[in-house]
Amino acid sequence: MERLTEQYGIRRLMPGHGPIVTDPIARIRAYRAHRLQRLDQIRIAYRAGHTSVPALVDAVYGDLVGPTQKAAEQTVRAQLEYLELM
Repeated sequence: MERLTEQYGIRRLMPGHGPIVTDPIARIRAYRAHRLQRLDQIRIAYRAGHTSVPALVDAVYGDLVGPTQKAAEQTVRAQLEYLELM
């Protein structure tokens, strides 16, 4: 995303929610750093014995309920697949 943003000279991002982003490179870098941090948290929790999706959600995201919990479970499944732990 960062390369495409630079290549095409994109100066604004218009997300589906929230304000218009006027510094797209900084936002993309921050988002990437956040996702990498989450992957590290998943690795650490998995190695600590939290090997089921619900256990990982509790360990990494805390106590969630309802739609937010379901979204976190889907995210954790994708992270496990990415890390080839599933």
